[in-house]
Amino acid sequence: MLGKYQKVKHKVIEFTPEKIVLKGLFPLSLIGGKLIFKIETYDGYIILFEILEFGFGSSIGRLFDSILKIYLKNKYSFLINHSNETLLNIKNIIELNSRHAMR
Repeated sequence: MLGKYQKVKHKVIEFTPEKIVLKGLFPLSLIGGKLIFKIETYDGYIILFEILEFGFGSSIGRLFDSILKIYLKNKYSFLINHSNETLLNIKNIIELNSRHAMR
């Protein structure tokens, strides 16, 4: 359920210096979708994007997508807060690793 901590696992299905793609394991695999982190550089800065893809192409997935849209309509603030926390954690890890690499 959204709004409370859930212990879920993901599988890394793509890993490059510019992109990390995760796919949820059971029970998230029932929903489908992906979690994508894209890393770009611009003018000496690192820009980190978090992209959530929900659902999948089957008829069951399309039905679930419409139900999920209705359910998530008032849950976006939770997703935004969760995304901000995730991105801040990744930023801190990158900065810490950069400081160690400069030594």
